[in-house]
Amino acid sequence: MKKIILITISCAVLASSLFAKSNSLLGNIEKLSNSLDKTEIKGVEGTIPEGKTLRGGVRLLLDIKPDASDTKVKAILPDIQSIDLLNDVYKIHMKVISKIAIGHSCEESWAAISKSENGFLVKIEKYKTYACNPDGSSVGDIRDMSAKYFDKLAQWYVDSLIELCTKTSEEDFAAADTSMLTNLPYYCDVARTAANKLKSKKWYNEHPIEGFPISGKYYFWGIDESKTPGFAYELKFSFFDKNLKAYFFSVLSNNDSYIDLKEDTAVNINGVIRSVSYSDFGNDYKVSDIVIEER
Repeated sequence: MKKIILITISCAVLASSLFAKSNSLLGNIEKLSNSLDKTEIKGVEGTIPEGKTLRGGVRLLLDIKPDASDTKVKAILPDIQSIDLLNDVYKIHMKVISKIAIGHSCEESWAAISKSENGFLVKIEKYKTYACNPDGSSVGDIRDMSAKYFDKLAQWYVDSLIELCTKTSEEDFAAADTSMLTNLPYYCDVARTAANKLKSKKWYNEHPIEGFPISGKYYFWGIDESKTPGFAYELKFSFFDKNLKAYFFSVLSNNDSYIDLKEDTAVNINGVIRSVSYSDFGNDYKVSDIVIEER
């Protein structure tokens, strides 16, 4: 996937400018932050371009890179905190590391991105700034940003997400969207987050993943001779959901090196999803088996 260019954060207060100020100003900001009621923060809404999805846009946001023309921003380090595919809710943690006259500074934020009645909503849950090393590790006091800046930063998230959806090619966007759906722990977690089995069944029926490419690191559990023509081996891999429940799936392969694998070895899997089976028993409708053809 091509690199995504960071849109300059013109609406947010950059950490570099904050750290160029005196300690007294930072102290005032911290006092103001504590005095404002964060429950009054409403967040910022946006509209996903037609034909695009919120989950695909979030995936692109996780690949965002600094603008090559920006000499101050040195690194952007986003990571996902949680994904709820059923309800279209995503929680992101992001660090923006900037070069300043006396070293480096970091803006660190936690954002909740969710589907709304009119599009999607971004709410900033936490926002901090501090002096840091080039890798983003703190070397000074960590300051909570004033709540009055939260929605300004949320606007940057909204603008960036829309811009990424708009400018990314159809092919690259489809790949981003697919990679979210084929993240197996989150895909299987839909059954747990659904209010009932019919809600889960409806979502799975509307979001089939057979034939989709898949890649990721999973843990080897076992190997046997394949009963599927054209493949020598059938391997079992496992993963855990956020509640530490174990799931297993199969990988069909002709890779002889797998014979030497030991249990619990992490392996990068690249292939295509051949089939997905579901269990419809009692009050649950959930994924029961996944078969992947290694490519």
